[in-house]
Parts: sequence; C-alpha cells; structure tokens
Amino acid sequence: EEGEVCVPGKLFSDFIGKLTDMELTLKTSERGLEICYSDSGSAIQTLPAEEFPEIDLTIGENSFVMKSGALKKIISETTFCCAQDDSRPVLKGCLIQAQEGMIRFTALDGYRMAVCEKNLDEIRGDIKIICPGRALTEISRMLGADEEEIEIFVQNNALRVSIENTVLTARLYEGEFVNVANIVPHEFMSEVIAERAALAE
Repeated sequence: EEGEVCVPGKLFSDFIGKLTDMELTLKTSERGLEICYSDSGSAIQTLPAEEFPEIDLTIGENSFVMKSGALKKIISETTFCCAQDDSRPVLKGCLIQAQEGMIRFTALDGYRMAVCEKNLDEIRGDIKIICPGRALTEISRMLGADEEEIEIFVQNNALRVSIENTVLTARLYEGEFVNVANIVPHEFMSEVIAERAALAE
C-alpha cells in the first residue's frame, strides 16, 4: 500500500540495524509505525509526512565530475583538518575551488592545514564554496571503490550529489574563508629530507 510517514531517523536506523536476515513488515496504525518481524513486533512514534521540510532537488547551475576513487581520496586527505568547535563555523567546512580542469580542497582548524589538488574529468562554471566537513564525510561513505564518475552540482548555496539510489543535498556555509596564501611562509630557515617510511614510524 502506498503512503508516506516521518519517523525519527536515528532511532529507526539503530532498530533496523539490529535485525538481520529476516523479512520485515512495516505498517502504520494509531500506535505509529509498526515493525513486524518473525514472531515479534515493535512500534515507533511518527510525525505527519507534511511536516518534513521541502527539499529542492533542482540544483544544477554549476557542476564538476570526478572519479569516485579520486573524490574519496581528496575528502579523506583534507576533512580531518576541519575545525570541530562552533566559534568560527566556516572552519567546520572545507573550501572547495574548481576551475580550469582542477579542483582544490582546503581545510584548517587554526593549528593545522591540509590542501589537496586533483584533476577534474569535467567542469561547468567556476566553483568556490565552503561545504560542511560532515557532509563530505557522508558523501565519502556513500562512494564505492570503483572508478565510477560522480557529478556534484552547486547552486544557490546548496550542493547535491546522486550516488546509486541516494540523493544527498547539503546547505553550504556562508562567509569568507581564511586567506590561506598568507599562512604558509614562502621561505624557511631549515629544511629536512627524510625517508617516508622512517618518518611515518
């Protein structure tokens, strides 16, 4: 039977995650959403579907295309530097700049900074956005290990990506990111060259 209902996301996800290899029946009643499985059943309180906020999926003004492996790598190599506190919200995000066939991710938290550049397969329009680090982490989790091309759309301070059967939309941070060109000195007093393996140890 067709229909729609709004359920508490984390509670629903945690509950379903504990049920494995069994057929489920989901139905609504005065008790809320009833989940029937094997010889047992539970109910979760629900909210009217019309109270769920409208999501604009027509984002498509500017976009860039990357291989899923490259996108996953650039996210993992930068987002760990995103700030965790709320004192400067824009630093909880990652500065993404795309132009002339290249994309650059920059993240910093006041103590460390990560900058990574990759080639783009395709780009439409110049892009300069601050995307929440948490949204990028979720996108990375959705990506597979294959070399499938992923297109990310940006418009009106929002980002959208479609991966298999899931569409993720994220609001972007507004404001000015730190001018990273003034952070790293152009000349250094000392320089050390070390073997990578020894340094990693």
